[in-house]
Amino acid sequence: MTEDFLSLRGTKYSPPIFLASGTAGSGKELLGFTDFSYVGAVITKAVTPKPRAGNPPPRIAPSYSGLVNSIGLANPGLESFVSEVIPEIEDIPAKIIVNVAGEDVKDYKEVIEGLNPFDLVTAYEINISCPNVKKGGISFGKDPISSKVLIEKLREATEKPLILKMTPHGDEYIQIAQIAQDSGVDAFSFVNTFPAVLFDIEKRTFALGNKTGGLSGPAIKPLALHAVHRLRSVTSLPIIGGGGITGYKDAVEFFLAGANAISLGTVLFSDTDSPKKIFNGLKKYISRHGLKSLNDIKLKNEK
Repeated sequence: MTEDFLSLRGTKYSPPIFLASGTAGSGKELLGFTDFSYVGAVITKAVTPKPRAGNPPPRIAPSYSGLVNSIGLANPGLESFVSEVIPEIEDIPAKIIVNVAGEDVKDYKEVIEGLNPFDLVTAYEINISCPNVKKGGISFGKDPISSKVLIEKLREATEKPLILKMTPHGDEYIQIAQIAQDSGVDAFSFVNTFPAVLFDIEKRTFALGNKTGGLSGPAIKPLALHAVHRLRSVTSLPIIGGGGITGYKDAVEFFLAGANAISLGTVLFSDTDSPKKIFNGLKKYISRHGLKSLNDIKLKNEK
């Protein structure tokens, strides 16, 4: 299984286990806690042209089998990412993919053009799925035409792989995926969080400063699997699937749903060693079932 990888424009990500954006910082936060030899790529927190303070606290609240968060794309901005973050992550033994966000096409393009000169950045995850911002983000994810324009402009701006991070809300992602495939996207990152709200019953107010947020963790896994399986029916491009993965059995389900790689998110908050455990679990699963690689994990009754 050590030969398993996801290849995007000639760049190989091996093993095909990714750390989801927003859950591993820039990667340096997990140094000393996570064995990166079991990580194909770290997808950084979002980078925008200018610094963003993010949403008001509290920004995260626990729920049954999950977390509800409303970070709001808080980040130090492109200039600080280049001058401060990149030097700190140059020695991380895993490939780096940068999550790119903005309020309009110009913002996304500015970030990509600013990062293009750095070989450390191997690909861009184009965030059109953040539910916790008023402009950009999910507004693209709900509009196929805007998404098409965004992708085409960004394809002109870089030769590096473009990974489209979509929202699973509604049916728009099906149409967007079909358009994106013809507009220059190399892969899909799917799913992001689901809209959610929690209340503080003692204070009789919202649990989060932004009122609403996004639910992640084991609670969303069946919904995420359904969305990934639907996405696979309309695209031949690679899918980096995730949503509630905590162990190798969850990972197997995403491969059965049609994913080519998996992303780990909320589990990292409770188990920073999860990439190694999941990798070893997948290796034993493949051996036990007489399979050669992760590519052989397919539904038997799928037509």
